[in-house]
Amino acid sequence: MSEVIEPKDDGTDLEQLGERGATKATWAKELQLAVKLLHDQLKGLIGIDGKTSRGKVLFGAFYAESVVRQALADVLVLPRADENDHIISAGTNYARAATWARELGILEATIQKRVKKIEGIKGITRGGTVGRYHSESTIRERCVNAIWDKTLRVPPSGEITLENVLCLGLKRFSKAHGLDDKLLHEVVSARKLPVLGYALSGKNKTALYERDRIIFDERVQKKLVENGIYLIENEWWVLLKRYAKSKHVSIGRMRKEMHEKHPGIHTKEIEINRRVQTLFPKDQTDLLIATRAPKPKKLRIRNGNKWQTYATAAEVERITGKNHSIIRRYGLSQRVPTLQRDGVTYYQVEACKAIAVTS
Repeated sequence: MSEVIEPKDDGTDLEQLGERGATKATWAKELQLAVKLLHDQLKGLIGIDGKTSRGKVLFGAFYAESVVRQALADVLVLPRADENDHIISAGTNYARAATWARELGILEATIQKRVKKIEGIKGITRGGTVGRYHSESTIRERCVNAIWDKTLRVPPSGEITLENVLCLGLKRFSKAHGLDDKLLHEVVSARKLPVLGYALSGKNKTALYERDRIIFDERVQKKLVENGIYLIENEWWVLLKRYAKSKHVSIGRMRKEMHEKHPGIHTKEIEINRRVQTLFPKDQTDLLIATRAPKPKKLRIRNGNKWQTYATAAEVERITGKNHSIIRRYGLSQRVPTLQRDGVTYYQVEACKAIAVTS
């Protein structure tokens, strides 16, 4: 020890009593504790005068080992954190709020607030102080909505799946669907919807909410219909004329944008138009899928030992040179084999060629 007590004439010779004595700083170094912690724990206790190993006399600055250990009895039995500020106790991983905040990418204040009423365990930190530690399971349970993956990005549509729940980022969803994001914020506030997670929207962190609890709000539905946007079988459909109006662009430009974003989308128009007449008899405008990836134009199907080719109506038109409305009319009357895949009708090419020759 750097500071020890020398024998004194008044009988306070600790060496004769079989004990060591040292200053708070020396005991702190030996016990790997913070000096402030020693100061707080020994407060009110009277020290012993003595002289350091360098000959400096200190009054009331030395404490016997038995006194120190008795004062620190509750502290010395606590588990110690490792170099990463973690404590493994009974197979459970514990850490302080600041450590979890750094590792999980959330605010320390958020953790402090959510575990305020939870005891956790006490432990000795790397700095030699006593800190409060919480298990990883507790933090994840209490802060489930705040923990987020920084690689998760909200797509332009505003919709994203988070732990098998379809969520949306308000700003991007409102922009993609011609809505005012203030309306969506009002719905979230009125319904007291919880934040299910976070993701990056551009360079910013954005909150994610359960999609269906927002879009089926009466006010949101009304605005979507005004913009010509419908959710059918969990897919977004748009009436081009009305959607173009909501975006303040011409129908020609809107159609061009749709075709650029979704190559081959025109191949679906006949099936889509037939469908929209059933769902929305008053709307005879073209209806196109706005967010769905294009389907293949051809399918090769094995029938026994033979392979048969099926194609969309538009692809049949290209192959046979006949208008696809004629193909459909003759095909239906003569029972041309068809296939339904993901809402798209495919016609057997060989049978359509035979019809095209006779028509």
